Amino acid sequence: MKRTSKWIQSLGFFFLAISLLLTIVDFWCFYKPFYNWQYQKNNTTVATGLNEEDLNKTTDLLFAYLKDEREDLNMQALVHGEEREVFDAREKAHMVDVKNLYLGAMQVRNYLGILGILLVIATGLFATKDRFLHLFKSYQKGVGAFLGFILILGLFAVVDFTSFWTNFHHVFFTNDLWLLDPNISIMINMVPEPFFFALVMVIVVSYLLALLITYIVLYLFQKKVNA
Repeated sequence: MKRTSKWIQSLGFFFLAISLLLTIVDFWCFYKPFYNWQYQKNNTTVATGLNEEDLNKTTDLLFAYLKDEREDLNMQALVHGEEREVFDAREKAHMVDVKNLYLGAMQVRNYLGILGILLVIATGLFATKDRFLHLFKSYQKGVGAFLGFILILGLFAVVDFTSFWTNFHHVFFTNDLWLLDPNISIMINMVPEPFFFALVMVIVVSYLLALLITYIVLYLFQKKVNA
């Protein structure tokens, strides 16, 4: 395999590593049992003033809205015994930004996934000898480059999650609508900082496990082929 082809194949795996991370993010962000677990752990019904049934309906509403299956977040429910609109104008405005970020991220996921697969397959055609060994080495280079970045972010999140989460919002949002008052905001009490800490940790751990499993499979396969 030519040197250029090797680097292109590594780039393909780099794109696939990003696509995989976004796929895992997509899974956990909409995995209802995780939300139910966190709601129980954080005593969310008390914090929000919503009963369990309305809390679940509100969660389903958010899911549908973010997936672009619903156009608005309008919903009436009993909050601390008072009938009212669940989300206020500021929360709804922030969720417009969150929805755009999510849909954009999924487009990036899809494009990078397709491009990564094409690059890996196309460059693999040039490897007439030790093809799977070169594939394994390209995986190490491409994934390793992105993995280092993720490990740094993961360490940052563990050491100082508040700073990590604040910087995340500064990077991806151009306004301060994400600054919600826990005294009046249903949304921030549904998904407080401990919720997001758990979410980030489970995403990072799942991602590392997925990469490790892929690494082991490729390693064993190329060893068997080249034995």
